Amino acid sequence: MPRTLQSLSLDARVRVYGRVLEARRDRGSTCETIARQLDLPSSTVYNWIVGKNSPLGSIVVPILTPSPSLSYLAGAMLGDGDLVRSTSYHYQLRLRVKDQDFAEKVCSCYSSVLGRPRKVRKDGSGFCVVGFGVAYFTNISQILAQFRKQWIGFLPNLSKDLQMQKVRPQSQ
Repeated sequence: MPRTLQSLSLDARVRVYGRVLEARRDRGSTCETIARQLDLPSSTVYNWIVGKNSPLGSIVVPILTPSPSLSYLAGAMLGDGDLVRSTSYHYQLRLRVKDQDFAEKVCSCYSSVLGRPRKVRKDGSGFCVVGFGVAYFTNISQILAQFRKQWIGFLPNLSKDLQMQKVRPQSQ
């Protein structure tokens, strides 16, 4: 019995998709042969080959080329945001702030990076921007983890530099 795609991680699905296209291109194998070799449903293999479906399913692939919007969004998430992965596998990026203009700017950046509009919601005494997406969540998590690692390496040097500099009052 072929395995289901839901049982595979996103990375595994993309790797298998590459193998399907490679087998079709290099060896000219039939959909049934490829499906049997990779233990996938033949309908899945066929739909991938003809371009009807994608291994990403309904996942929106974010635009992660360096841009002011991506930088602003990463900075906002690092400072005021939360990355939440629920037990039901919902990947959420959440920002709660009191400044509506800041929330609107973050929302605008989020929309341009994801390529679909987001809205600012009133949330108690502040404003909330919430976005969903496993691809964006994964990439932003990696970017923030790399930044935090570099930042932690920077902090000891910063504190040493500050200790070495003595602030003297200006004489008049």
